[in-house]
Amino acid sequence: MTVVVGVTPQPLMRVLEHLFRKYPEIHIVGRPRDIDRIKRQAGLLSPDMIVLHQRLLGKEARETIAAVKRSSPGSKLILIRSDEVRGGPRYGADAHVAEEAIVRRLPDIVARLAEQTGNRGLRERQDRCGKGLGAAPTLTTTH
Repeated sequence: MTVVVGVTPQPLMRVLEHLFRKYPEIHIVGRPRDIDRIKRQAGLLSPDMIVLHQRLLGKEARETIAAVKRSSPGSKLILIRSDEVRGGPRYGADAHVAEEAIVRRLPDIVARLAEQTGNRGLRERQDRCGKGLGAAPTLTTTH
């Protein structure tokens, strides 16, 4: 399974890399840090999943997500929400997770979306190894 990850700040990227490293089936194929590169890489690479941080979307979040999904219509899009939009709308993403819940919730979200696309290996591996992915680096952000 291929994943393009577009997040900011850098400590958050390190947390995601740590989480995905636990699954050899998952390969991060792109790490763009701006929305134009995300759209371009999504179109060129057609990844299975795109993990996108809400901070990169700007004021037109719904339109930006729609443009990313048009670039790669077969990709599942997971939106990481910032604290300030807790409980906010998903803006057309296939799934969303609050920034502070990434370590706890992202593995289940990825496994569920993978199952929807016919990849059951992640859920089976998660069930065999137990819930969660172990300790992750501490996430500290500045606003």
